[in-house]
Amino acid sequence: MEVQMGLAERRSVERFKSEDYPAWKSRIDEAAGFEVPIEVTWEELAVADYADRYADYFPQVFFQPLVDALRAVAVDDMGRKPSARGYRKSSSGIPESSSARQGFPSSTVC
Repeated sequence: MEVQMGLAERRSVERFKSEDYPAWKSRIDEAAGFEVPIEVTWEELAVADYADRYADYFPQVFFQPLVDALRAVAVDDMGRKPSARGYRKSSSGIPESSSARQGFPSSTVC
C-alpha cells in the first residue's frame, strides 16, 4: 500500500525540501568530510497531522542524528578515509509497517 500525503503534508515537505534541506545536506557533507549520497523518501517522512512541525521534526529525527554520527566517525583521517571509500548512500524514511507511521511520539522528539 502506497503512503498518501495530503495537501498540507505535500506543501510542508516541499517547503522543507527547498528551504531547509539544502543547509542540512551541506551540514551532512561537512560532517562526513565528503559528499554523502542521500536518498530521502519524502513521502515516507510525512506523518499526517504534523505538517506544521516538519521543520522541527525532520531535523531532530533524521538529519541531526546523521550529522552527529558522521561527525563522530569522521573525527580524523582514520575515520574519514575509509568512510569516503565505503559509503554507498544514506536513506531516510519511515517504512509503512513501522509503528512510527502512527505519528511523532511527543512535542519533543529526540
